[in-house]
Amino acid sequence: MTDKQPQVSEVCSLVDVRTMHSAMNEAGYVCTPRFAAKVVTSINTKPTAGAFLYGMAGTGKSYLPMILAEILDRPLFVHQCTQGTREEDLLVKLMPSEDTKSGVSVGKGKLFRAALESHNQPVMLLLDEWDKTRPTADGFFLHFLQYGELSVNGVEGGNIKANLDNMTVFITANEEREFSDALLRRFPMIRFNPLPAEDVAKALNNTHPRHEYMPQMIDLYLRSVAAELPKPATIQELRQLMDAITLLGDGADWNELVEQYVTKTPENHELLSRQSKVEDVDVRELSRISADDYGVEDIDMEHEDVKPKMPRLVDLAKFDSSFKSASVIPDEVFGVFERTVRADDAVMKQNMDEPDPESAAFTEWGTITKEYCYRTSEIDSTEIHYMHITGTYSDIVGEIRVTDKYVSRKEFNRMIAGRKGWYIHKRDKDEVIARKRADRGDKFIDMRFREGKGIEIVMPCNYDGKRDLFRLNRSENLCWVGALENIKSDSITRLDASQSTYFAVYHLHDVMYYGKRNLIGNSVMKSFSEHKGYCQMVVSKAPNGRDSCSHEDIPLIDTLLGSTKSKTGAKVTRIPDGLHITSKNLNATIQNLGTGQNNSMSLLIEGVAPPKIMELLMYWFGRIPLYRCFKYDGDITEKLQKNRWKIHTGNFNTLVRNGIYAHIVYDYVIFATFIEVFDADDIGYSLDMRSRINRIDKLEKEYKSAR
Repeated sequence: MTDKQPQVSEVCSLVDVRTMHSAMNEAGYVCTPRFAAKVVTSINTKPTAGAFLYGMAGTGKSYLPMILAEILDRPLFVHQCTQGTREEDLLVKLMPSEDTKSGVSVGKGKLFRAALESHNQPVMLLLDEWDKTRPTADGFFLHFLQYGELSVNGVEGGNIKANLDNMTVFITANEEREFSDALLRRFPMIRFNPLPAEDVAKALNNTHPRHEYMPQMIDLYLRSVAAELPKPATIQELRQLMDAITLLGDGADWNELVEQYVTKTPENHELLSRQSKVEDVDVRELSRISADDYGVEDIDMEHEDVKPKMPRLVDLAKFDSSFKSASVIPDEVFGVFERTVRADDAVMKQNMDEPDPESAAFTEWGTITKEYCYRTSEIDSTEIHYMHITGTYSDIVGEIRVTDKYVSRKEFNRMIAGRKGWYIHKRDKDEVIARKRADRGDKFIDMRFREGKGIEIVMPCNYDGKRDLFRLNRSENLCWVGALENIKSDSITRLDASQSTYFAVYHLHDVMYYGKRNLIGNSVMKSFSEHKGYCQMVVSKAPNGRDSCSHEDIPLIDTLLGSTKSKTGAKVTRIPDGLHITSKNLNATIQNLGTGQNNSMSLLIEGVAPPKIMELLMYWFGRIPLYRCFKYDGDITEKLQKNRWKIHTGNFNTLVRNGIYAHIVYDYVIFATFIEVFDADDIGYSLDMRSRINRIDKLEKEYKSAR
């Protein structure tokens, strides 16, 4: 290990073209892989990294070093050159001062400060609009690039030698004057041409998705290029124009707004007005040099061997996977994704057990248009933990809308309280709207609370902090399902996301008895109110207590399969990779037997079940809860305490009386009892189970909200 500061070339060489291209676009700098390749080579240029950034105003020259400084995490020093900038202006900065006779003091300029800081860490220097400097500045700066030496009279420490290995220098120019040949030889040139129309559309759609005036914006941009304005319409100007149109609505005057935000002078406005509509224009106009000009053979860019292509059997067999896309956007949308094979798959794979649609473009759970995929089935917050573990939608460009009808006003306040980055944009007695930034860049998370309807959260598909949005404190959250954490990654994808709430039931005892709030989220527990019967539970383990087993390894399997219905009260049916068990008031399933995946056992109890089969299931499950969850009426804690319920010693959110637990979750309560030991005869067991169920029913009737 060494204390040596890494050189800029060492740091930058770690950034490949694909990574740079992705990082630049994610940061809001729309570019092609070819452009990213130019950037990567320039920051690896030796002996001093950097490039001339050349082109007309408004093409993103000055913005590039700013984005790179953010991506590479290094300080950026910017000197804005003005008409007639002198050499000394690069090194010193004059500031008003009451401590000097002249009324001014001499400080270090941006170039001088960058040179000093280069001894501590890699830095980036931007000399913006260098063509406005005096021609003599070229020679001065060339000396600095060759030797890294600076000398300034009147400044403390005015003699300095920069560490050029730690400097990346970018020089922008707008063609106002020619550079010296010696300076031009020092750096590579990156020429900035107007963006292709499709890239402009992509950049605008990132901030103004599906804006009704998007076609007019692209047409305006193409006209500004074709009209040869001194500066074509920039993305920022077009975004501002769209905001102004949206704000004014029907009162917007197109002619005045274009002059206000784009052309800005009568001369430019006249040039634009003369330009007719552009049907098809190549805005790139790139000069290309073929390999023949240099006496070498053309080299394939992908470095692939040229081989004859074998015909594909899927084509010969006429596997036609194409379909006609929809043209109508659905009214209710919970996800919008850019069209890719992966996005199509995500939409069409929803609800595989449901009847197939007439057209792949229209389903009951999604719609696929020419450019976008839409999910129309609701995404409940109880799916978030499942989505977090499986990475659902993480490799898709788009947004999802997550709902949670169970969130109370108090829980919402806790979600946005403190230093969590939320900013409230609207607040009244019926609705609160808040926003926070999603990681770095220009992507945001928007959240809305409506009284009686809970919350909605709109977030990017690839946002890594989905689950953390629902965290209330270090241990308490809304969507956690701890039981999913131990399921094998290759097994969890087999599970329906809607099952996540049923997996949580198994840990209900630990939450109530020991106060382990990190095992089940608040909204997940409130969702128990939608469960059927007195227990609807899924357990991610095999009947033998391990992750998985085969048919023959199931304890007491012979007793089950060899017995008649009259003895056990159960009917056993073999299903693919499992067993299905039914009896009076009971339905159970064992899945994934002998597959090498996590076994899962499901259980539904709707009343007093036959004791023989219950005894067997107790052996498999270990503990079976009986519960009811509902919204309570009034101050239930006070009412229960008046009826001799006691606060549980292990959990202050739980009260207990005669083996019945009452767990309070804000405006919901869960009454539960747990069958853990089967030590009675058949008649005694049946009476005990009937007594427990009757007591839960009575509590629900007494305390359930009438609202």
